This record gives sequence, C-alpha cells and structure tokens, in this order.
Amino acid sequence: MKGPLPQMVEIDTRPPTPDECRALELHTGITFAEITTDPARFVDLMQAIVWITLHRGGYEPTWEDAGGVVVLPPGWDGPR
Repeated sequence: MKGPLPQMVEIDTRPPTPDECRALELHTGITFAEITTDPARFVDLMQAIVWITLHRGGYEPTWEDAGGVVVLPPGWDGPR
C-alpha cells in the first residue's frame, strides 16, 4: 500500500475489470451496475471512479476516503 491518499486524482477512464466491480461491491454493498444505471446515483458513480482509480494506483482506499478526493478530468493541466 502507498502512503496517504492524494487530495486530488486524475481519473482513470479505462472500464473497470470484473474484479474491481466485485471489490467495489464488497466495500459499498452496491453493484457497479446499480451505480452506473441509476441517474440518481451520479455522485456514487463519481466516487466509484475515484475509488477504482486510487485502487489502480496502489492505494487501499475506503469508500469514505474516495468521497473526499477531488476529481480531475483526464489530461487536466490546470491548478492542483
């Protein structure tokens, strides 16, 4: 596991793997399909993408951790 979580993360736009979807469901109790198909869960979708991006970066974030990270779009070259 890496050190402290970053305050901001550029999201990883690759689709999640089945293992990542299962791991996310274990942490949240919500399936990735539920998150992606319900417009009322848009914030959960953003948080899920952050969680997956952090996980791919070698971190072990909790669901709550992922909710506190600022989302930067891919290729962001503005202030950090």
